[in-house]
Amino acid sequence: MRTTISACLLAAALVIAACSSSDSDSGDSGSSSAGGDQDQVAELLMETSGDEGFKLNRDCVDRNVDELTDSDAKALVETGLDGDAEISAAGDAIGEKIFSECVDAASYLDALVASFGADDPTLDTDCLTSALAGKTVDEIDEELFEAAIDCTSEG
Repeated sequence: MRTTISACLLAAALVIAACSSSDSDSGDSGSSSAGGDQDQVAELLMETSGDEGFKLNRDCVDRNVDELTDSDAKALVETGLDGDAEISAAGDAIGEKIFSECVDAASYLDALVASFGADDPTLDTDCLTSALAGKTVDEIDEELFEAAIDCTSEG
């Protein structure tokens, strides 16, 4: 049960961070072609992903943040990394798209497994990694809880 709760909280935190702040890929400091607040959103996403231990593809992020309306981008910049920006449904959809398409699945899995392993000594992290290796970010999220339960021993 503890593993499931930890998994839910961590996955939610990573989704929120990815959708509202920063991503990182190769350290390329490219920028969005839209400029202004969209550039700042891309930078926030890159910073956050690095802080959370997973990589984002910068070109993918730039393409997607360019689609944000000026008001959505401004709201995200104003609330910062920990804020609860009120953005449009289209802005939410862009955030989901960034998470699904721009996050490097292997680094995302590594970050989740490292966090879970630190929080739950009954979790076999090798088992969890093996169960989810090669999956997309969306597949990892869909299968994470069942895999974590399957890889947890009674402790």
